[in-house]
Amino acid sequence: MTRLLTTALTAALLCLPLIGPASPAAAADATAAAKKPAAIKPNHAKQMHALISSNKIVGAEIIGNGPDNPSVATISDVVMTKDGKGVYAIATVGATLGLGGNSIAIPVNALNCECRMVDGEKNCSVKIDKTAEQLEAAPEVSLEGYEDVTVASFVDRNNRFYGADAAETFASRDDMMCASKLTDAAVYCDSEEECGTLEALIVDAADHQAKYAIIGDGATLGIGEKYSAVPFEALNFKMDREGNVRVMINAEARVIGAAPKVTPSDYPELDKDAFRKDVSKALAATRS
Repeated sequence: MTRLLTTALTAALLCLPLIGPASPAAAADATAAAKKPAAIKPNHAKQMHALISSNKIVGAEIIGNGPDNPSVATISDVVMTKDGKGVYAIATVGATLGLGGNSIAIPVNALNCECRMVDGEKNCSVKIDKTAEQLEAAPEVSLEGYEDVTVASFVDRNNRFYGADAAETFASRDDMMCASKLTDAAVYCDSEEECGTLEALIVDAADHQAKYAIIGDGATLGIGEKYSAVPFEALNFKMDREGNVRVMINAEARVIGAAPKVTPSDYPELDKDAFRKDVSKALAATRS
């Protein structure tokens, strides 16, 4: 009987799982598994589309080098090509309480425009790698209509001062447009009918190219006015010797009226891919 119990107990012990110190290899694997970081989910968030209204650029303070991020100049105008490429920011330096100061032409590729979302709103800033004292020594724009930028010697001195890539030299004043002359200009449709007012250009801060135009429907005193977004390339421009601009669009008034609507003054709808695609479809409608 005793022998049978001993045999049964031995068999039972053999059926128990072995419990003891793990092998060195197994311990190393366990330690590595414990230290292995959790899988990181891919970040599908896109960088904010850096679109900014020309109305936010003109009048903007330029932040320069120095303690407390000082304002070193104020943008008063933007000079661009007829196809909407920004070339110069005309700025005022050395002004006191908004009075006096000199006008300078800063190549846009010497500026850095950053846009961030702050409390649900787009906040854009313009910066330059210079101090106020340095900018006061910049070549001064003195000719009417900023015609200095059509003079090769001025452009050469200007580029050397800013250390910027060669900015475009305009052959004549007829080849350049100024944002100040475009804002509030009447827009004429195919039928030569006035179909609205050019409220703003929407510029891509990354390449300084105007991408869209905002057209107001011309409501009386702005009450109940609606704003349509159309692709910039749908516009054509004619200028007189004073720089005044006639804006035309290859579309009927009804097409502009049916174009996607935006909300002033930041036009946040244009930050959305789907909305920009709808605006592009509006261009297709103008060509039908």
